[in-house]
Formats: sequence, C-alpha cells, structure tokens
Amino acid sequence: MARPVSARQRQQQREQRQQNTARSAAERSLRRRQIIAGIVVAGLLLSSGGAIVAVALGSFTDDPTPVTSSVPTRPSVTAGAPAELDFPAAGDTASGPLPCPLPDGASPRTTSFVGPPPICLATTATGAIDTAVNYRVTMTTSAGDLTWLLTTKLAPEAINSFVFLAGYGYWDGAPFDLITPLAWAEVGGAFTADTGGGTGWDLAPEAPEGGMISTPGMLSMTVEDNGRVLPGRLQVSLGDGAASLPEPTTFFGVLLDGSPTLRALQQAGSPTGIPTGQVLVERIQIEPVPAS
Repeated sequence: MARPVSARQRQQQREQRQQNTARSAAERSLRRRQIIAGIVVAGLLLSSGGAIVAVALGSFTDDPTPVTSSVPTRPSVTAGAPAELDFPAAGDTASGPLPCPLPDGASPRTTSFVGPPPICLATTATGAIDTAVNYRVTMTTSAGDLTWLLTTKLAPEAINSFVFLAGYGYWDGAPFDLITPLAWAEVGGAFTADTGGGTGWDLAPEAPEGGMISTPGMLSMTVEDNGRVLPGRLQVSLGDGAASLPEPTTFFGVLLDGSPTLRALQQAGSPTGIPTGQVLVERIQIEPVPAS
C-alpha cells in the first residue's frame, strides 16, 4: 500500500512545479499578452448583462439560504515566519453518486466523492448546460471578500464542478496553503494537514489553443503535470507571475471586487510559496447572472 504524501512533500512538489514552469514563462507570457491580454476580461464583463437574481447553490429560488460555515477566529495576516496553518478535518465520504447540493445550504460538508457531479447549473430545454447564464461568486475569507464573475461559456465543466463542490462545503474552513506574491495563491484538497485530497474526478482543460492570460484576481484550477485539471484545487492570480502557470490553465472567473483581500493574500505569502500568515475560506455564495 502506497504511503500517504505528507504536506511537506506536497509543498516540495509544488515548489518544483513552479520552478519548472517558470523556465518557459517568458516566451509564453509575451505571446499570450500580445494575443489575448484584455480580450478575456472584456468578454467576461460584456457577457454579464442582466439583473442578478440571488439563489442558493444547485437550485434557483426566490428566497435563498446562503451557504455558511464555522471556522476558527479570524487570524491576523502578518508577514514573518512560516505560519502554522489550521486545516479543516475531512468532511463526509460519499458512498455513491451525489445529487446537486440542497438549495437551503443544508447539504453535509463532503470532501471525497466517487465520480463527477451531475449538471448543477441552469440548463437548456435539451438538458445541456446553459452557457447564456453566468454566475456571480462571493468567497468570504478571514481577510475579506473576493467576488468574481464566472463566464459559463468559457469553462462550463469547470464552473459546474466549482458550484457542486462549493454547495457541499468542500473549501469551507480551508487555508490558502501556497501563496507566492505577484504570482498566485492556492487553496483546497488538504485536510488535517497531512492528508491530501482528490475530489474523485478530474477535468480536461477548457482553455483555448495557445492558452490564456490572467489579470490579478482571476480564478482558475490547478493543472497537473499530465495536463488534467484538479477541480478541488483553486488558484487566485496575484500578479504577472501567474504567466508561469501551465498553458492549459483555464481562467474562468474575473475579479469584480476584492482588491484589499488580494493585498492581504500578497502580504501572507513568501517567495517560496510557504505562507507567513493564514487566510481562511469561510464560505462561498453563488448567484446566477441571466443574459440580458
């Protein structure tokens, strides 16, 4: 039986991946910026027309119950020595396929699944994901809120997985455990410090050929060395260093609000990626943005 990978080993693997991808960052960055810079953000914002209708995760109702979580007292975000991070205990383990999370936020926190989720986004008459409906996401952290617009047309499978996992509280109480200033921060997939997590499925990249370019605050998921996407591992871009992320990285959320929280994440990072301060995810709320 294989030995579990420790938190330190995972950290070393991430640092090695950062070093490997940084070698080709300059060439990719120049090409991407010339072709894509500004286009993605403009398209995301232009596609968000229409009134925002508040709903609970997994269902569209007129009286939503926000997803909430109970996490430790808010820590200070102070640069210094490596922080002792508070990892949440693992949640429930699904024994079979799960339905979309309950609309009242009452689904038990679950962190291990047996396979990919059903469609939990708005659908068309044929049952396919409706790419005309986008989503506004607010992640409340111990350092403040981050609010994104998720453009379904850009990455429908990633966004569907994100909504499903958020509805089951996958990230509730989790710390950002890798923070590289002016590059990116990562959260998710680690419980009780020494246990790595997988959601039970991975995704194919949805980035266009030639890759994408991020702006500060954009949301994506970690891409493994084999090119597969880990839906349980979120990345928040913090600056130009995000250009060194693997080319298949799909940036599916543009930041609408949360600059002070981004600054707090920057302050909590270090050049090695090992946090010097703790920033916890407290809860995630999602609401659709119908097309105009």
